[in-house]
Amino acid sequence: QISDAVYRMVYEQTKAQYDAVMAKCEQERPQMESTIRTDMDQIITSKEHLASKIRAFVLPKAEVCVRNHVQPYISSILEALMTPTSQGFAEVREVFFKEVTDMNMNIVNEGGLEKLVEYMEKLAHLAFHPVKMQSCYEKMDQLKLEGLQQRFDVSSTSVFKQRAQIHMRQQMDDAVYTFKTLLHQEPGKRQGKDDLCKSIQRILERVLKKYDYDSSTVRKKFFREALLQITAPTCKGELAKFQELIFEDFASFILVENTYEEVVLQSVMKDIMQAVKEAAVQRKHNLYRDSMVMHNSDPNLHLLGEGIPIEWGEEYSGQPEAELAADKRRRAKQVVSVIQDDEGVL
Repeated sequence: QISDAVYRMVYEQTKAQYDAVMAKCEQERPQMESTIRTDMDQIITSKEHLASKIRAFVLPKAEVCVRNHVQPYISSILEALMTPTSQGFAEVREVFFKEVTDMNMNIVNEGGLEKLVEYMEKLAHLAFHPVKMQSCYEKMDQLKLEGLQQRFDVSSTSVFKQRAQIHMRQQMDDAVYTFKTLLHQEPGKRQGKDDLCKSIQRILERVLKKYDYDSSTVRKKFFREALLQITAPTCKGELAKFQELIFEDFASFILVENTYEEVVLQSVMKDIMQAVKEAAVQRKHNLYRDSMVMHNSDPNLHLLGEGIPIEWGEEYSGQPEAELAADKRRRAKQVVSVIQDDEGVL
């Protein structure tokens, strides 16, 4: 209760500041968009000129650095990152599976449809439940980068732990949302208790297939970003001199540091991509290869996008449900698919 109270206090204060910043951005957007449309060719030319200058300055140093000080350690860094992260995402899958399975058993034992509203409300908050998610989060406590922190000037591993934990929470929230939406679409909502339980089990299996693919994609992206942050050679202290290459009118659109990071990315990304690709072949981390495609998409895909929050109370009990703020968040479109490759269905 203390944790929840603190969270609400911080959220309310930061949300007010965030909303103020977003409002300011929205006010400035029309003028910036007008400038971009008018001067796009000049902006692109200016950025390419800046990138060429930075590239000439950075790449000779970066290539030597990558060859001598990065390539030999990429695999060990990746392994150190992957083991606790993969365990954490596997725990998220297990927690979601257990919660839905327990809900299904309780519906059988405690009165069926009348209990569904109560359980769906609890499930909606699962991703933000500090106790139930703790077993997932604590897997990242195993992340150790001894011997690498000094070599790559990484002051702390906390940023990687926290980012992975945020991804875990988001994947859990996405899984819950997809489950709720598919259950809501299920024909015959007034079906009997046994039929409802069979529907829940069938939908759970579909959502877990989606989770396996999504979590693989999210983890590979996380690994690439973390490797880049750890290994990218740094010489940002010398970037100020490149600012004078940008016309003042374009300073809002062309950022020296972003351009620098793009150049550095080009120098190390090949090795990073290769390391992640090789890691995906190792079944112990449950990463799908990039060659795998998703097809046989759910026919109701378009219904899984952002929409009006589902009123479970009205659907199943005839009683209006209390408004849930979490259900009003903007939602990315969810995809429920079967994953296949040349070897067949996985």
